Amino acid sequence: MQRSTLLLVILCALVAFTALGAEQGRISGRITKADGGGIGGVVVVLNETGDAVLTDSNGSYAFEHIAPGTYSLAFTAGDNGDSEAGVAVTAGQTTRVNKSVDWSLSVAETITVFAASRKTERIVEAPASVTVISEDQIEMIAASGQLPKLVENAPGVDFSQSGIYDINFNARGFNSSLNRRILTLIDGRDPAIPFLGAQEWAAVSFPMDELSAVELVRGPGSALYGPNAYNGVLNMTTKQPRFSQGGKFTLTAGELGTGRADARYAGALGNDVFYRVLGGYMESEDFTRSRTLATGVEYSRPCTATIRTNCLPLEAIPLKTDERQIAFGGLRLDKYWSTLALTVEGGYATIDGPVFQTGLGRAQVTDVTRPWARVNLNHTHWNALAYYDGRDSDDQFLLSSGANTFEDSYNARAEIQGNYGFMDDKLVLIG
Repeated sequence: MQRSTLLLVILCALVAFTALGAEQGRISGRITKADGGGIGGVVVVLNETGDAVLTDSNGSYAFEHIAPGTYSLAFTAGDNGDSEAGVAVTAGQTTRVNKSVDWSLSVAETITVFAASRKTERIVEAPASVTVISEDQIEMIAASGQLPKLVENAPGVDFSQSGIYDINFNARGFNSSLNRRILTLIDGRDPAIPFLGAQEWAAVSFPMDELSAVELVRGPGSALYGPNAYNGVLNMTTKQPRFSQGGKFTLTAGELGTGRADARYAGALGNDVFYRVLGGYMESEDFTRSRTLATGVEYSRPCTATIRTNCLPLEAIPLKTDERQIAFGGLRLDKYWSTLALTVEGGYATIDGPVFQTGLGRAQVTDVTRPWARVNLNHTHWNALAYYDGRDSDDQFLLSSGANTFEDSYNARAEIQGNYGFMDDKLVLIG
């Protein structure tokens, strides 16, 4: 009863704030380079009020609660500057002011982060240790499909890999198999295995170069993010369809018989509706091997009654397959209004063959389906997020005993956050 009353109070407050904002207008836009890439860290000043905001890593900015009238904007980054006059603001509407500039900027002037405080700020002003992975770095590693390698060399990261997709990492030590001490978020969604809370990196259902921002916050983050953020947060954001329109098809080949094909396309449907569709398929071998009496063990000698050190234990059954096969697909729709933005998306991944280290020895999964869906409604004063992550696996073999296990589980979560400014520079968050 108390929870229901609290939720009702919060919803009433959000409705009141929304109605209040209907009497005012909004200014938003994007600062880009000549090639269309966004510029982060640009200071945008609304001259008539003195308000200032920073552009995020995508180059986007916004001013809320602007009284109807005509305004001017100033854009500054380092020694570079520009301006825009005659910006008309109408009640209940959003005025867009985009700017393309040809500035020479240093890296330190443009890096912004979001995950440290859940707001956009320069990395040098963030209250936590943050590593930012640039789009250029993402492009260099994207062909591997091994997402954790983006942070393999980040300061303070303990990184271990036992198979192509059997990867575990942790910040500030204390790494383990099936590590779940780093909260991983993709557009606010936690894709962890529902039963274990650990990540299944083979189930990432998009090409890695579809990421626009990757931030690793090192250190406890539960005060901002809740459970599983004991040692840090890996916050990833995918590209918005309206800022990444067009198609791309990628073929990859490599060692261990690796072959991969990825395709994506994003475009506009009209009336401020944008979409993105993508899919991919990968197959390869792995560097894991069977460890039975018939096959022996790789890299070492088998453990016996007399050999207890510098050895590997024999397993009851061999690997079911030496091939790894992954397929995935996804669809996203974005709709924009003057003060609202709605995102509806979903996807799936199927996995066959990966081997993982567990507390019970090695396990091989041969038939896994990972469906997911996400809905996000964003207003200037509140954000509502709901998502579903499922896992259906009928064939999971413990190689040490030969036991066949199964899992049919899911996570379904919803959250509402509200914010309202007062006393000029103060901000209240309700969630």
